Amino acid sequence: MRTGVPIIILTVLFTTGCVDKTQSESWISNAETSELIDERTVEIIGNNNTHVVQGVCGEEITVTDYIAENIDKHPEFANFDFHIYVFDDFGYYSPSDGDVLYKYDCDPFGEIDEPKRSLVEYQHINVGDEICGLRLESATGMLFDEDGEISLEQQELYFSGSIKLNGFLYICRGDELYCTENEILFLPDDGEWSGLPYHYAQGDPRYLGENYEFYWCGKAYVLSLGNVSDYHIPELSEGGHSVRTATVTISDLVIRDCFTDMFFGANYYVKSAIIDSIEFK
Repeated sequence: MRTGVPIIILTVLFTTGCVDKTQSESWISNAETSELIDERTVEIIGNNNTHVVQGVCGEEITVTDYIAENIDKHPEFANFDFHIYVFDDFGYYSPSDGDVLYKYDCDPFGEIDEPKRSLVEYQHINVGDEICGLRLESATGMLFDEDGEISLEQQELYFSGSIKLNGFLYICRGDELYCTENEILFLPDDGEWSGLPYHYAQGDPRYLGENYEFYWCGKAYVLSLGNVSDYHIPELSEGGHSVRTATVTISDLVIRDCFTDMFFGANYYVKSAIIDSIEFK
């Protein structure tokens, strides 16, 4: 059981690993923070305390035991009956079928059949591998091992390349969960995310719009494309906070999967991507 996992320690580990690595001028202000996190990752992973263990897919992987590596600094770790492994040269994903349902003029307080979330089976992906034209350039992550049962706890996958998607664009008001004021969210249309990574066997429902009147449920990540102020695209603000259909070409995707969140539980999304072009319908 995971009830014995010290939440504070896991939270420190997860927050140090979740850093944006895009090269866009929009995120240049994060460069110093990224460098600090990268140095910490190298410190954790670049040591001699490595092990070959069975990965999530049953494959052999080489990892570093974070608990064992830091037991001198934290003697209380000796009481733990689990291991936390860190890795940096591979990741896990499952290709989505791209199924999406959406509805305008929805009553957010009405009855809508929302799917029960369940995770899919993973595939192993190495740095250098490609998915639908996107190349995995780097990866960082953590695995949880209790009694030999290994599960994925957190990862960030950094992809190069670009993809073109049809879907729905929304500018956040700032009072919604998981997004900030004027953050640009993009939700792929039916079939657009086919073959790309996703971690639920069912879709993840979202309610958006001025009055949460737009319902979207898809086997796809909700993409965060930065803030309106990051771009010189006047059309982004013309629709207010209504949901608009659009075609976007995006690049430099960073996918974040955090399976232990002390406030909201599992958290999966495209953490960032850069808009190369956009066309409103």
